Amino acid sequence: MKTSEKVKVPAQAYEFAIEGAPEILLADGGEGPPRFSILAKSPDPVLGHWWWGNLAIDLDGIKGKTKIPTLLDHDVTQRIGVSDERAVEKRGLVMSGFFLQNSELAQKIRSESKDGFPWEASVRLFPTKIEVLREGAEAEVNGVKVKGPGHIFRRSELREVSFTALGADSNTSAAALSDTSPELGVEFSHTATAEENMAKKNDDAAGAGANGTLQLDEDAIRTQAVATERARVAEIQKAGVPEQAQLVQELIVGGAEASAAQLRLADDLRNRFRQQAEHMRLGDKPLSGGNTGGFGGDPRATKLAEIHAMEDGNDKWAQLWEHDQKLRQEFLRKDDFLALKQVEAADWNPTRIPRLLDQHGRPLAARPYDVALAASAPSTPVTIAGIRAGYAMSLQAALGLSWARQIASSFDSSSPSETYPWLRAAPNPRKWEGERTAQELVSDVVTIVNDDYESTIEFRIPDLRRDKTGQIMGRAADLATRIAFFPEHLVTSLLTTNGNAYDGVAFFATSHAVGSSGTINNAIVAGDGLAGAAAPTTAQQSANILLLMSRMMGFLDDQAQPLNEAARQFVIMTPANMFGATAAAISAMFTSASATNPLGELARYGFSFLPVLNARLTTTNVMYMFRVDAGIKSLLLQEEGVNPVELGPDSEHAKKTNRALFGHGWAGGVGYGRFELAIRGTTS
Repeated sequence: MKTSEKVKVPAQAYEFAIEGAPEILLADGGEGPPRFSILAKSPDPVLGHWWWGNLAIDLDGIKGKTKIPTLLDHDVTQRIGVSDERAVEKRGLVMSGFFLQNSELAQKIRSESKDGFPWEASVRLFPTKIEVLREGAEAEVNGVKVKGPGHIFRRSELREVSFTALGADSNTSAAALSDTSPELGVEFSHTATAEENMAKKNDDAAGAGANGTLQLDEDAIRTQAVATERARVAEIQKAGVPEQAQLVQELIVGGAEASAAQLRLADDLRNRFRQQAEHMRLGDKPLSGGNTGGFGGDPRATKLAEIHAMEDGNDKWAQLWEHDQKLRQEFLRKDDFLALKQVEAADWNPTRIPRLLDQHGRPLAARPYDVALAASAPSTPVTIAGIRAGYAMSLQAALGLSWARQIASSFDSSSPSETYPWLRAAPNPRKWEGERTAQELVSDVVTIVNDDYESTIEFRIPDLRRDKTGQIMGRAADLATRIAFFPEHLVTSLLTTNGNAYDGVAFFATSHAVGSSGTINNAIVAGDGLAGAAAPTTAQQSANILLLMSRMMGFLDDQAQPLNEAARQFVIMTPANMFGATAAAISAMFTSASATNPLGELARYGFSFLPVLNARLTTTNVMYMFRVDAGIKSLLLQEEGVNPVELGPDSEHAKKTNRALFGHGWAGGVGYGRFELAIRGTTS
């Protein structure tokens, strides 16, 4: 009996590693790109799969496109190459292809393979026809007899092949059973009904073979999945130290296996120790107080120098770091001291303050141990200078995460107001006949007035020496975060107010026109094709983003030439309710409709989309797209600088009130730039 059903299966249940060490061969590729060959799937059945039980995959029934993506760990954002040939041989499914020549990740994988790293392989298969075997039933797959209970993928579609460090996940997780699991239409094949199977038990003498349906115990699977997920999370949390709280969270949310997470955390800890050792070698003095002695004279006068002089110092360093709170505080003071010097050298101007980046060049989040800096022993009380240094460190980190400075052109300002003239489009090339024909460039002008803002905290003088929990330092760090993200507040107001752009029309409007541009509509609504209202699906949001991008790239300049044809980098801003669907639409390999996500495909051609959650937006059905790789962006941000002010224990204010003040001021403004580089979408 054949039935066609819609089944919802965890995404990880479609990933299959081969048994044992896979065969991965490399070739130089002659004049073309370097090639690889992978024994991607053996003909042997998979026994005890966490979702399918015993499973056999009919290799002759595997279909798919000629060119299949080759990824790292089934992550669509980590592209290694393209598989362009495959064949079913006696030893299994063999896939070959080429590495991407311009991918650093691909070259790294190839280099590590040559060095002997034992990469494994895993494929992602979507079944379209499944044969279910009851216990005792037999069938033939790949020339081998298999015995139930279990499943057989008679027909399946090959979506991608991956290099993996640890093979496919042998266990499920609670995350794999979420509503993001793809729902597929699958044809199930049953050769006998339940009544006929019962008749077989009563007619054993007749020897009639029968197959039936195998019922999956979904409740048991979910229970096991939850237990497995909890164990995974507990193992990762146990492996990290408090200073690694953010990395631990990223590994948990990212679905990393416990063993891989432990290796990642250990490597991160080693890097931390190495950096601290380098700080000590350079002889940076602590900001205030200290553990023992000073840095002058005998190098063994301090515990830092003692550790540095140890043989095999890194391992012993790790042990001391875990058990010595003062040692950790000393290094945190060093980091903040260096940050203070950097920020002071930049005159506290956000446009010049260096951004903190990790080893991959990405902005660092605010440190989870900022507050620990202030948790001092009685011999090293919190000082105003220490507060100021911690404030500088938090300001550096928060500026690196600011999205306002990504969608707005940022300028240094030193006047009450600034005027920004810019020229319209350059002329299109013409056939050269006779003398050159000069065309005068038309200019537009925008003026932005600077406004002054301030915020201040006050605390009692005795609290400077009594604060053992970092409350004062924590509030100062909050001040830094507030001032770093204050432009977000101004920019959001600019977007929602929707004042006039340089052409005298509302910034988001359906009737812009500049020179010979024709009508430019950067206020798209549901009638233009947007869908999903306040709760779009992944498929709807992927289509919405694609529509907005297509409209923007179709805008013409004042000389009727394409204005955004070189656009490749975009920011997608949404309110909180639409962010989940937006992030999934950008990063998922497949949409909620089980179709290939076109946004993921665009990434291979250099397009990138950064999702931004703007919690300040109150309208639940409006999203924004900004082009961020143009010379002048859609909005303008000017800043005079951040000016921290403190009235410490020696100030007249403190002598009169027994209280100290710490605050700051910010001067600047925002304005509308080029409406042609921004577009608003209303989904209902």
